[in-house]
Amino acid sequence: MLKKFLPLLSSLIFIGILSITVSTIKKLGYHITYSVTSSMPQGFYLVIPAKKIAHYDIVEFIPPPSVLDFIKEKHWVPQSGSIIKYVFAIPNDHVCIHDEAIWINSKKIGPVYKFYAQNKLLPQTKICGKLTEDQYLLLSTENKRSFDGRYFGTISSKRILGRAVSIFVN
Repeated sequence: MLKKFLPLLSSLIFIGILSITVSTIKKLGYHITYSVTSSMPQGFYLVIPAKKIAHYDIVEFIPPPSVLDFIKEKHWVPQSGSIIKYVFAIPNDHVCIHDEAIWINSKKIGPVYKFYAQNKLLPQTKICGKLTEDQYLLLSTENKRSFDGRYFGTISSKRILGRAVSIFVN
């Protein structure tokens, strides 16, 4: 009789252990996210707590509320509001938007557009100077029309959920 229920019992034990493991990992600040936008490689990322943020790290973050409302209205982000981008500038880097382009440490990085569609304005940010101790500029080079720091400015580390490590991406 016990042999009959052994596969079911084994499955329940496995599911229980898996559930406890996932719960523990989540409490430690780890989680998996899926990037669906064309501005970053699409796929699954493991998000780990970020003790130190460096140039070209990939991070998951929540934009400021005013920006979040704008991009949710356009359906450019998932309902969670989290986005994944590369860290292009960190504290003490010099960032400037001028001549319809973004410049980091005197190097032209990419264009800054005024419109996302005909007669549909993008938010404009004014940045020109050295980033302070808690400012990070997040961009994407995968898609030159990516909605990123060129339009919403810098992000505080408080809005960064963690470093994103690709698990399975296109």
